[in-house]
Amino acid sequence: MTDDTQFMNEVFAIWVERDHIARRKAMASHFHPDIHFFDHDGTFVGYEELEKFSNALQERFPDGRFAMSGTPERMANGVRTFWTLGRATGMDFVLFEGEKVKAMYVFVQAPK
Repeated sequence: MTDDTQFMNEVFAIWVERDHIARRKAMASHFHPDIHFFDHDGTFVGYEELEKFSNALQERFPDGRFAMSGTPERMANGVRTFWTLGRATGMDFVLFEGEKVKAMYVFVQAPK
């Protein structure tokens, strides 16, 4: 498996990738087709719904780029990673099944 820091940086890059073909290819290499993605905006299942999430995120943060805060932490098949996106901060928790993410939980702390 790729190291967790590299893997999570690649996941963060998916959300701001503007080329739909490149984004879909990256999704397929990192996520199971039936991934469950949980965010305060809702639950998204599968690549099509992740595309909708990514498009909405890019509309809200047109020049946004994620920056990892610290180093990802792993416990068994779970990895948590803290991040910033502009003034927003948060934490992602991913559950792996094999080499790909099966479920992803996103916790966002609103900017103060």
